[in-house]
Amino acid sequence: MNTLQTLRSSSYGYNPDPEELSHIFQSLSRSQEDLQSLEMQILHLQSQREQLQTRVHHLNSLLAPIRRLPPELLLKIFRICCPASIISIDCVDSPVLVISQVCTGWRDLVHNTPILW
Repeated sequence: MNTLQTLRSSSYGYNPDPEELSHIFQSLSRSQEDLQSLEMQILHLQSQREQLQTRVHHLNSLLAPIRRLPPELLLKIFRICCPASIISIDCVDSPVLVISQVCTGWRDLVHNTPILW
């Protein structure tokens, strides 16, 4: 049975016989199960995609040129970019503090370099 063809040709008062009605219910049930199965597959694939996107992001981060700079060079850059901090009642303006929040490696480097503070 071609469902679309039947829908187009049927007028009001369409009354399928019991065998045709049974076939429609079976087809509907099978189609709903197939749809549910496909939706589960889509969810699984989306989860895999998110995991791969995260992995690609992490791997790209490992290749960043800034990671290849030796700590001594980073410290020279930090000293140039970090004038004295200003701490008052109204505000805290500390470039060293900002730099220390970029990543764990920079935080450790800055915290272990008293000359920057």
